[in-house]
Amino acid sequence: MTEPRAWNSRVDDLLTRLSCDSLVEPVGLEHVRTQLLAVATAIGESASPEAQSCADRIRLLSLDLTAAQIGRTVEETLAGWEAIKGGDVPRDVTRAGIPPAPAPAPAAVVPDDELATLASDPEMAGMFVTPTVGGWTPLARLRVEQRWLDPWDGTSHRVRILTRAQRPLGRGTPWGTFAYDEAMFTIDRTSRGPARGFDRNRLAFGVTRRFSKVLSNDIGYIWEHTAVPSGSRNEHIFLAAVNLALPR
Repeated sequence: MTEPRAWNSRVDDLLTRLSCDSLVEPVGLEHVRTQLLAVATAIGESASPEAQSCADRIRLLSLDLTAAQIGRTVEETLAGWEAIKGGDVPRDVTRAGIPPAPAPAPAAVVPDDELATLASDPEMAGMFVTPTVGGWTPLARLRVEQRWLDPWDGTSHRVRILTRAQRPLGRGTPWGTFAYDEAMFTIDRTSRGPARGFDRNRLAFGVTRRFSKVLSNDIGYIWEHTAVPSGSRNEHIFLAAVNLALPR
């Protein structure tokens, strides 16, 4: 028999992942539905009528889920769990049998080199979302870009490697925090253009606030270390970005 405290903690972990992933845009509908069913399965391991009713309600919500209902569904799921939490003793439960939720499909890459896109939600940066670790959602992006600027004599190609982690500041809150690091390397030589090798690195952290499924705001700090002909240059940047993710 699993102790109620361990069972509570396991359901809390699943709900934390659900809450965090539901803030990542674009939200994968099937990904959220899979997480809801995992939560329902875990809660349903309790023999109490209240837990069984809550689990059945979550399953019903997952069946009728649409992208516009994700926020409200997550809030109702959290509220339902809080109403029964700690009030029952689960049956013999194990961690086996609950498959990990698949990561949502990566978003499309958008035009680059605006600082706002670097700290914004994943739909703005073409990131790949990986499983949540300790409440944090790690994200990664590899981008190869082709650039041409006056007075360069040709095009230049640059590799950008970005890793980011973000998490909500509390269950059900629209506030979150993020940190990321992005390294950039030029892979060819261009006459009168950038040299091959290290180009720059950006390290940033801050807070984010989601107002709706399409609108969010990031505020933070960026430290940028850039290679220049005379050596290197360090810049300190205050970041304030408004992110708009229009439905596709």
